Amino acid sequence: MFRAGLEPDSPHVRIYLTGGEGICMQYRPETGTYSHHMGCKYSGAKAAWLKLEKRMDFITGYVGTDGGSGNISWTELYSTEAAYIEDSQYNADLAVCPSYHYQMEAIFEDYDYSVESYFFPSAAPSISSAPSAFSDESIDIGSVGIAGSVMKTSAGNFKATGSGNIWGRSDYFHYDHHPVHGDLSIEMLVDSFEGDQYWRKAGLMIRDTLEPNAKHYSLFMMGDGNRMGQFFRSCVNCYTGWNDQPRIYDRSVYMKITKTGNTFEAFYRKVGSDEDAWAKIGETKVIDFSNDYFYVGIAVSADTNGKTATISGSGFTITGDMYYFPSAAPSISAAPSAYITSQDIGNVGKAGSATKSGDGQVTVRGSGYDIWGSNDAFHFVKRPASGDLSIEMLVEDFASPGHDWAKGGIMIRDTLNTNSMHYSMLLTKSGNVLANQWRPCTNCGSQHNSSPDVRDRKLWLRITKIDNVFQAYFRREGDSDPDWIKFGATATINFSSP
Repeated sequence: MFRAGLEPDSPHVRIYLTGGEGICMQYRPETGTYSHHMGCKYSGAKAAWLKLEKRMDFITGYVGTDGGSGNISWTELYSTEAAYIEDSQYNADLAVCPSYHYQMEAIFEDYDYSVESYFFPSAAPSISSAPSAFSDESIDIGSVGIAGSVMKTSAGNFKATGSGNIWGRSDYFHYDHHPVHGDLSIEMLVDSFEGDQYWRKAGLMIRDTLEPNAKHYSLFMMGDGNRMGQFFRSCVNCYTGWNDQPRIYDRSVYMKITKTGNTFEAFYRKVGSDEDAWAKIGETKVIDFSNDYFYVGIAVSADTNGKTATISGSGFTITGDMYYFPSAAPSISAAPSAYITSQDIGNVGKAGSATKSGDGQVTVRGSGYDIWGSNDAFHFVKRPASGDLSIEMLVEDFASPGHDWAKGGIMIRDTLNTNSMHYSMLLTKSGNVLANQWRPCTNCGSQHNSSPDVRDRKLWLRITKIDNVFQAYFRREGDSDPDWIKFGATATINFSSP
């Protein structure tokens, strides 16, 4: 059991073996409310390997089998979002409960627990044969009501959840996206699609940009009793078109989209059929994308902002004569570039980007009014983390034809909101100084310190975070003294989450 507190009515999630119903899971989402029953499986089981795993706000129960070999193979039982079990402190241990006023005895063998410290969304060490990790390529597009997420296992399984809708002239949904370039095909196996709304949609998408009104070509599964359909927006801000011929009602099916030049086609294949038995669905569409690069991936929407839908499957692959922009394809470069996970924060005038070459060099481009005042507008290469840490990098060049206070550097940020708390170390336009900036509370004005005076264009930058205390440092490239030099102000900032 994971339990928020030790009070009798405390929120909790538990997996347990019953006297006759098998292995079950329950949860209580709020203090003093009734428990919710998620279900039972393996009726009649008298002994079982059980595991309860918490990753961020998701708790998943597993049932294990070892076949007498001692190597446990875990199968997921149920999973639930459980933000009420806060990361900062909760209880995890064994629980025994008889019915009514009897007393019982339960025998546990090989009980163990592990506490993992790691950066999300990278996978952590796990006793699971296929540990889950949140995808760092997963974002919400448009104004969704409930934030989405994608979890993946090392075995290639995925579970994508999102709210919103993909329809009309503008979309709002969750998207696990990969920036690419060239001719390609994407495919996957859908195992299930859950949700309440008849017009919920989820499946494969090739998308011109990450704007809500962007052109796209998609193949979606729809709600229970509904069918598969091909959806597309052939120009920016156009209305969405669709085609559902022939009508396919399978809940588990292989999906595929191909792109050749500006020509798109969709296909399906029944489970158990030959690997080359692809059948066309919908119509061939010609859509002229606006960029040399574009995005492919898994999209999910619930047809409403008040609920979520979840698609589960496996085997998502990208194949063909394609490559990661902006390197040439096929490339003779020793260090071709690939886009890395980044996003614009606030209202920027021109979309930013971030690329990383094969030899580790990162180039970030961004616009935006400023990182200053009570709100920021800029481009951010983000990597979620928790706990105490330090970040550092070598800045090889910072160039801007614009304002003297154009900025680029490293940042630790509480949230992705424009008015978020942060602590940063930033180079400014050529001839200006190195700057330490921070916002100590949400929607506060920004603060600044630029002491000592540093005007180098090539510098090592470093920020440390120990609990709620932040400090900046610098070191000159090639300096004979390897020690970091303290820079700016020591700031105490209480982030909203650890």
